[in-house]
Amino acid sequence: MLRDVPLQPANLADCIQRAGQLLRVLAHVTESIREEAAMLPQLEAVVQDKFIDAICTKFNAIHSTLAADSGKTETEIETSQLSQALVFLARLLQFDLGFRGVWTAKTKEASNQLVSTLFRLALVGSTPFIAYLVIDHQITQIHGSGKHIDLVAYPLIVDTLYYVLDGMFLTFLGTF
Repeated sequence: MLRDVPLQPANLADCIQRAGQLLRVLAHVTESIREEAAMLPQLEAVVQDKFIDAICTKFNAIHSTLAADSGKTETEIETSQLSQALVFLARLLQFDLGFRGVWTAKTKEASNQLVSTLFRLALVGSTPFIAYLVIDHQITQIHGSGKHIDLVAYPLIVDTLYYVLDGMFLTFLGTF
């Protein structure tokens, strides 16, 4: 479902609503067993690999759309819809990373790009008085004001970034 949904306003809102309802049900069902990691099911590597590929693609697409900052037209997605998609994807990724067996070779390989994209998403901004960073020879404005600010999305992006970094650290130490 996630992979085949284009970033179009009608499709995006419908997908987020349906998938969000499913995620709430899954979170409720797994809530009681999350306290004991041994009780959590282990995800199949093939499923995890397809998931991480799809979610990285969606995060990159949202970043590209926000970073383009070319002025809104009737066919472009509203910033609030992108923000809703970003919040949903971050929550979905955190839910996924809570299971055993998610750090497959493909996930480890994609984690560097995922961290970079999440970092860039946290930095998307558009006001001139904010500090600048140079990343990959491109000037990026630090998020915190401007037309892309979202007081819910920003801390969730940063939290998800730390969640991924923690998982990478524990995985590379061999304890997860």
